[in-house]
Amino acid sequence: MLSINPPTAALLLNESIDLRPGDWVAQNAANSGVGRSLIAIAKARGLKTLNFVRTIAPFDLIAKRVVVKGFFLNHPDVELKIPSALSETAPLVASGVIRVPIAATYRLTAFREAVAHVQRGGKVMFDVDGVI
Repeated sequence: MLSINPPTAALLLNESIDLRPGDWVAQNAANSGVGRSLIAIAKARGLKTLNFVRTIAPFDLIAKRVVVKGFFLNHPDVELKIPSALSETAPLVASGVIRVPIAATYRLTAFREAVAHVQRGGKVMFDVDGVI
């Protein structure tokens, strides 16, 4: 988790407009790993968040002065910024401030059961060595 979601969230905040403490950030998919990381990092930076979670039905958002930003994590310009994002986010992961709840762990032989679980809702992990 540390190598993808938290640095992605930190870079999303870094690469957007100049954000100052007290500014608002809105995001969709706030219940994802990146979304939860963004909430924790924004809070640590003094930012306020407006968070939407995914639903089956699409929704429309009407807003003025909305800036939409995105990037590819493996782009050469972004790769140079990953170490500083990791430096900021590693302590948040280690302390438990950034955490993605895992609903269940399955062996690879229980793949169908794991997929059924995800379809009902919840994140799952696979135990590939049989040690968890």
